[in-house]
Formats: sequence, structure tokens, C-alpha cells
Amino acid sequence: MNCIAEIKKKLESYPVVEWELEGSTISVSPKGGFTVWLTESEDDFTVAYNGWHEEFEDKKEALECFAFGLS
Repeated sequence: MNCIAEIKKKLESYPVVEWELEGSTISVSPKGGFTVWLTESEDDFTVAYNGWHEEFEDKKEALECFAFGLS
């Protein structure tokens, strides 16, 4: 399963969370917080939030960083 599919599956457990999927990018915009997004390509992942971003080759690291941004 790719990163975006895993994130979507987890977000289904939180119906009040607002999120958006555009192509290969998923973003979550919590009320009162900042948007956290992840873009997935064939070779790597980019996670960004609050004016910061990082590129990852490892799927697990990208997912952990995405989750950290939402915490």
C-alpha cells in the first residue's frame, strides 16, 4: 500500500478531520493549526508543514514525519 492510501485509511477513523487529495498530494488542515501535506512520487516522498519541508526515500520515515506534523 502506498503512503497516501495508508493515510486515507487512517483518516477514515477521524471523520471530523478535514483533508484533501489532489493527484499525488494529500493534505490535512486541522482547525486552528497548520496544513500538513505529503506528496508521493515513484522515487521519494515530500512532507511539509508550517513553512518547512523534507524529502524522504523511506516510506516509514515519511509516514512518521507526516504523523508528527499532525501531533
